Amino acid sequence: MLLLRTIKYSVEKSVSGKTAGVVATIEDRFGREKISFSRVRGWRRELALKYLKLDPQGWTDDAARAYVGLEVLKCAKNRDEALKFLQMVKELSQLEVHFWSTKFLNGNKKAKRAWRAFYG
Repeated sequence: MLLLRTIKYSVEKSVSGKTAGVVATIEDRFGREKISFSRVRGWRRELALKYLKLDPQGWTDDAARAYVGLEVLKCAKNRDEALKFLQMVKELSQLEVHFWSTKFLNGNKKAKRAWRAFYG
């Protein structure tokens, strides 16, 4: 028996429309399930939906970049700083993107402070 599981990542608005986040949609023989990695609300939601686009594929560089972008939006104090951070995420190398995504995914409490120290 062949088990086939597909995982697609996307930046989506919530059902209520109040938040946006990086969502993994998992489909297998048991059905479909959505798992949210990170969410933002308010003006950060607007910026995330406008600037963080990604094709629904596996965990690619674009998915990691979108996740890091969402996390650094949480670090920003205002819109101008958020736009600056998003531009920095866009310019990060592949290695740096994966470094920051692992730091944020591991739940390192000091990762956001480290981001602000490096780029803030």
